[in-house]
Amino acid sequence: MAAAPKAEARIAAALDSAGAVTGLQRLYKSLDAPRTLRALGFHEDHITEAVDLILPQVPPSNPRSIDAADLQRLLHSAWKENTP
Repeated sequence: MAAAPKAEARIAAALDSAGAVTGLQRLYKSLDAPRTLRALGFHEDHITEAVDLILPQVPPSNPRSIDAADLQRLLHSAWKENTP
C-alpha cells in the first residue's frame, strides 16, 4: 500500500500486526475466509459490468489514478488468484 502509507499503518495497528498485508493474511486464515471473488460466487463474465459500475465511483482523491484497464486487471486477479 505504498500509495497510502497512513491507511496501511492504521490497518496494521487495527490488526495488531507489523504490516497491513500480514495482518489481513492472519485474519483470513483465522476466519477461513474465501480468498477469491470466484470463491464468493462472483462470475468472471461479470467483471466488465463491475468495472462499468465501479469506475465512476472512484473518488478523485483516490491515492492512485485508475482507469478501466487497471480495474479490469485488478478484478480479474481478485477473481482468479488468492488475495495477498
